[in-house]
Amino acid sequence: MVLTPYQNYKLALPVLKSGHVIKAGAGSAGGTGFWVIKRVMAGRIKITETGVLTKKQWIQKNGDNYRQVSGNIDTQKIVHLQYLACLQTNDALIYWGKDPVFSFDYDGSAVNSTIAPDASPITLDKWSYDQSMFMSVSIAAAVSQDFVVETVVYEVVAHKGPMPRKYLEITSDGNATFVEMAESRQQPAAQRRNGKVFTNADSQDED
Repeated sequence: MVLTPYQNYKLALPVLKSGHVIKAGAGSAGGTGFWVIKRVMAGRIKITETGVLTKKQWIQKNGDNYRQVSGNIDTQKIVHLQYLACLQTNDALIYWGKDPVFSFDYDGSAVNSTIAPDASPITLDKWSYDQSMFMSVSIAAAVSQDFVVETVVYEVVAHKGPMPRKYLEITSDGNATFVEMAESRQQPAAQRRNGKVFTNADSQDED
């Protein structure tokens, strides 16, 4: 049996829609860190690596080929790296930043076309909104490996208004979780009375 999670709706990683809110880094301009999805672009990209490599970073400064696999909130782009496959039998080690993807304490992260064939890719489920959040690859021998990465790129704009009650929060280590705030935790709603604006947190004993 070949497990193909990205072809099975019940197993597939979710894809957000326009209008959903993401909490990520505030970027160099500062701000609340809340972003609204404006446009969604899902796709697959092939990245070819050749020769001996030691933790080569998949970030934009290393070539335009990496634009689709690394995010940058300063350009209003958040990337979800969903699945990865290999087209050759040659081993490669993959990392998220400096840490192995599949192990906390040792380099047990080797992949090849047997472990991660194109028809049944492995799940990455990592998010990038900054150039410090990236995949990296090591290859021990002078060989080539073609990686196929499935990504979803989100074009976002700054969220304006009260704090949203539901959003996806992305942590600096590239993981994400859905958050739903209790009603009492939301920003208090403004009320107008006798020409003055109060919030639920203010005393309204005055007339």
